[in-house]
Amino acid sequence: MELTGTVEGFVHHHLNQPTFRQQPCDYTIKVRVTENVEALLDKFQDDYDNGINWYRNNSGQGGTATFNPPWITHEDGSITVRLCAKPQYKEHPFPVMDSELKPLDKEIDMREGSEVNVHFETKVFSPKTIKGGIRFKPTAMQVTKLVTYQGTDSGTKDTPFKKVKGFSQSKPAVQPVETKAEDVDIDF
Repeated sequence: MELTGTVEGFVHHHLNQPTFRQQPCDYTIKVRVTENVEALLDKFQDDYDNGINWYRNNSGQGGTATFNPPWITHEDGSITVRLCAKPQYKEHPFPVMDSELKPLDKEIDMREGSEVNVHFETKVFSPKTIKGGIRFKPTAMQVTKLVTYQGTDSGTKDTPFKKVKGFSQSKPAVQPVETKAEDVDIDF
């Protein structure tokens, strides 16, 4: 499956081992989707229902407890999709490229507000877990608009993407980021 949207929240580095409080963790990314939401939700719900049924049939305990689905719906009709790659299963790092299909440089730190195309697979939780559910495993990501600390730019392995207009490392077009009043640190 594939989705297009805007990155929300904290973004782990695309190549380095993700950490939380100096401990290894899963690579997670949240993407806000505003287009093709109905079709995605139908597919997501089918995958979730099938995953829960599979878990209940294979857990040996009739497993009734379930994790929340890996997406959140918003009042404006958009959804935020949570994707998770597990380094211990060799799912991270996965290919991350720019709009010209060039691998993203290791010096680039993508931030919230970046626009991406993500190719992903649905994975069902093991029947050995205490709850049933699914997760969306990213297999490749294309950055079409890059947001970093310095500014924004909207400008290999096999990939499901094609070249598109947008961010390109070979032709950077960085524009300053607008700062909001709440982003400014006030020194007391």
